[in-house]
This record gives sequence, structure tokens and C-alpha cells, in this order.
Amino acid sequence: MKIIKNLCLTLIISALISSCAVSNNSSTETSGTEASSKVSDTVSAETEASLNDNEAETTEENDSGFETFEESAIKAGKIAGEIFDCFKEEDSERLKGFFSQYIEEKYDLDAQIKEAFALIDGEIISSDNPTGMPSDSAVEDGIWVRRELSCDIKNINTNSGKTYRIKIEYLDLEKKNPDKVGCTRILILETTPDSEQTNTVIIGE
Repeated sequence: MKIIKNLCLTLIISALISSCAVSNNSSTETSGTEASSKVSDTVSAETEASLNDNEAETTEENDSGFETFEESAIKAGKIAGEIFDCFKEEDSERLKGFFSQYIEEKYDLDAQIKEAFALIDGEIISSDNPTGMPSDSAVEDGIWVRRELSCDIKNINTNSGKTYRIKIEYLDLEKKNPDKVGCTRILILETTPDSEQTNTVIIGE
């Protein structure tokens, strides 16, 4: 009888010990999970902060006028195409709008544009694709402070058999003199099949 009682007591004690061990393990796992969760939250917060910092730096860089050569070349080609449309449509007001305030106040653009349109004999029927690229530019402390674009439209043919070329100088960025931003000069050239220049008209400076 004593043996049975001792055996029961032993089993009860073993069960209690096992229960305590399981409880301790569960508590340890819970603590570990909570710690892991806190570490994960900290890493996520740091990552988000880093991404926000990078985004802020990128925004600041773009706001400062940063632009790659390729981006400037694409912009120059687009500007050349829009100006060329003004010649094809003989839209003097739209063409004048491309010039800077400084040029508009200094030159009689209306008279110059009228002379340029008169030079082109006939209706424009074909041309090479307008092109452009950055030309005279300046950088200070890694930031663009001045950027000029040079544009060109070659082999402009009219239904009268004449051929022309249009060259454009466009000041895309001027930190010190923002009133000078815009088109500064358009040169219209009448050319021969041998690309010799016969007549020219300048709009702007």
C-alpha cells in the first residue's frame, strides 16, 4: 500500500515538474517572439526612414535643376519640333512666346518674325527630324546654374523647290537671370543642294 502511495506521489511530482518546464518554455518562446517582433519593428522603421531620406535627397536634387545629357537632348529636340510647327503654321504669336522676356523687351520680334516667314518661299512639305543637345552650360557645387540648348532642323523643303535650315539657341536654365530663360536666337538659312547658305534671317539677338 505504501509502495502504491509512493508511486502515485512520484507521478504527481513528475507531472508538476513537466508542467512547470512547459510553462517556462512557453514563456521563453513568448519573450523571444516579442523581442523578435520589436527588432523587426525597429528595422522596418529604420528602413522606412532611410527610404524617406533618399526620396527627399532625390527631390532636392531634381529641384536644384539636375538633368542628364540625355534628358537635355530629348528636351532640346522637343523644343525644336514645337518651334518648327510655328514655322509650318506661320503662327507668329506662338513663336514669339518661346522667347525670353529679356529678348522680347530688347528686340522687335514681330518685325523679325515677319521677315523670317517671308524668307521661306512656299509651303513646307518635308524636313529632317528636329534635333538638339546641351551646349554652353555651367555647374556650381554639382548643381546646374546655367544650361543652354542648341537645336537644329536640316533639309527643310518647300513645294517651291527651295531648301532651308533652322538653328535655334534656347536658354533652358539661368539661375542668376531667370528673365533670360527662353529662346535667345533663331537663325533661318536658305541653302542650296550643296548646303551653301544664300540668305539668312535672325530672330532675337
